[in-house]
Amino acid sequence: MTFSLIHSDRDAAAAAALRQQLAAMGDTAQEALGTRKAPVIALFSPDALHDNSLMQQLYAALDSGHPIIPVTTTAMTLPREIDHLTPICLQDDTAIEELRQHLETALRPDAGLGLKVLTPATRRSNARAGLVVGLAAFGMFMAGILGIAVFNIEAPLEEYNLVDTEVAQTRDLLIAPTLEGYLRYLPGSIEQAAEYPATLQAVPTRIRPFVAATATAVAIEQQQ
Repeated sequence: MTFSLIHSDRDAAAAAALRQQLAAMGDTAQEALGTRKAPVIALFSPDALHDNSLMQQLYAALDSGHPIIPVTTTAMTLPREIDHLTPICLQDDTAIEELRQHLETALRPDAGLGLKVLTPATRRSNARAGLVVGLAAFGMFMAGILGIAVFNIEAPLEEYNLVDTEVAQTRDLLIAPTLEGYLRYLPGSIEQAAEYPATLQAVPTRIRPFVAATATAVAIEQQQ
């Protein structure tokens, strides 16, 4: 199996020993990151957490989509970018066997993609995308304001009125047969008008607003 190994200069001895152990089992370490599917073993020690060179290598591997297999020289907390992964501690007796199992899993054809991590490069990319979208939205907003205030662009009122008329006609055609039966119960006097709210509650909900509006319109016509 082929893999890449990244480490701090402070852990060069531990990295060389790990490379030799894997080489004895037929595994090959390559200097560069290699193809996107090639797993990357990231060797960490407490002192290496503050090594900027190692973190830059880790960011490059994450940005390239490589599977990351964290290995530690002792029990410790991983960097925030990969703390969702379970590290393999070299102090464990089964560390090498477990590491090779991870390598086999990462190299399988059906191995899934790793979790997307917010590296500095990803954050910069997101910031640029957000800026572009924000500027585009602001430009469209200002174009709309100028169109209304300067060029007197308005909604097509005649077209809207025509559509509303067609909607009203279609609605009236559909509810007219049902509504006609309830028109017999419209209030014809002040006493009936006082009791009409109770009658209105017996009307089906979907046509109740139309019956109420009709009763109001009839009452206004009677007063004129």
